[in-house]
Amino acid sequence: MILPNPWADLTARPQLDLCWGGLPPGQLGATDGQHIWIATGLTVRERRCTLAHELVHIDLGLVSDVTWASEQRVRDVTARRLLPDIDAVASALAGGVDMATASDELWVTEDILTDRLTNLNDEESNHLPHVEYA
Repeated sequence: MILPNPWADLTARPQLDLCWGGLPPGQLGATDGQHIWIATGLTVRERRCTLAHELVHIDLGLVSDVTWASEQRVRDVTARRLLPDIDAVASALAGGVDMATASDELWVTEDILTDRLTNLNDEESNHLPHVEYA
């Protein structure tokens, strides 16, 4: 499985500035459409997912006055972008594997995997084993 690479996506956008830190405690990332801030102290996987999330904010034009509904849209698009292969998700979850193990195998955070599972369409649902993720 070839993983989507948000770092390559960022590199292809030289107009964006990446900044480390400068965020309130507990906030992983932010963007104003020209800059992306990522919190320090995150794991490589958390940085990858946070960057992807902030790039989606920019792509959808949702960089200020973000509502709960628009944030949910960003989360859904981010999860689909990082986990486009539903068969890979099904394989990672096979055999009753817990969410932490599956997300580790898929190289995403548990939140991203949960978002992907929360927003399955009917066809995708048929590919997955029953799993408790909420």
